[in-house]
Amino acid sequence: MNDFNDLNYCNYGMIRKLQEKSRRSSAVHVRARGNARKRIEELEDQVHFLNLMNRTVINLLLQRGICNRDELMALFVGLDEADGVADGGSTSDDLAQEIGFEESPVDRPKPAPKSSLSARRRRQD
Repeated sequence: MNDFNDLNYCNYGMIRKLQEKSRRSSAVHVRARGNARKRIEELEDQVHFLNLMNRTVINLLLQRGICNRDELMALFVGLDEADGVADGGSTSDDLAQEIGFEESPVDRPKPAPKSSLSARRRRQD
C-alpha cells in the first residue's frame, strides 16, 4: 500500500511540475501576443500619422499651384515604377538612393564589430 501511495505522490508531483511548466509557457505566449498587438497598434498609429502628413503636403502643393493632380499622378506612377515593380509602394532604400545614399541609413541595426581576436584566444584571456 505504501508503494501505491508513493507512486500516486510521484505522479502527482510530476503532473504538478508539468502543469507549472505549461502555465509558464502559456504566460510567455500571452506576453508575446500582447507585445505583438502593442507593436501592431504602434505601427498603425505611424501609418495614420504618415497618411495625414502626405495629405497635408499634397493639399499644400495643389493649393499653392506648385503642381496639378495630373502632374502629381504622373510623378506617383513614375516613382512607383522606378524600382522595377509597380506595387503602389516605396521603401526607405528607394528614397535613400534618390538622395544619394546606397541604402537607408535609418532604422538599420548596426552589426557588432568583429573582434580581431579568435574566440579561443578571448576565452584564454
